[in-house]
Amino acid sequence: MRNRITRGKGIALAAAFALVLTACSSNGADETTTTAAATETTAAATETTAAATETTAAATETTAAAQDDMVIGLSLNSRASAIFVALAQYLVDYSAEYGEEIGRNITVIETVADDDPTRQNADIDDLISQG
Repeated sequence: MRNRITRGKGIALAAAFALVLTACSSNGADETTTTAAATETTAAATETTAAATETTAAATETTAAAQDDMVIGLSLNSRASAIFVALAQYLVDYSAEYGEEIGRNITVIETVADDDPTRQNADIDDLISQG
């Protein structure tokens, strides 16, 4: 006897084959969807990185602009000694010369405490608060 495929068995076999093909094709569609989602996520991450880079560049430009001028605070105990006078004058002269060399304006703020440690501490605090 020959195995014959009856009409009912043929329909069942065709339905099973179609089901297998559908399952395989929907799995491929899921992979395509997953790949597309991963591509979108990568693109979004790239845009975020680019935005962060632009923000960092803007912050660097702002910092560079803020650093155009420099201020040096010098708190002296007294001007009674020639060494303190010479130190203050050297700092002022060198700051002006170096400022021209690097293209920045350097200002020296000098305070003299007249041999009073409490006043010198207050002067230093004032210089720090001025930036």
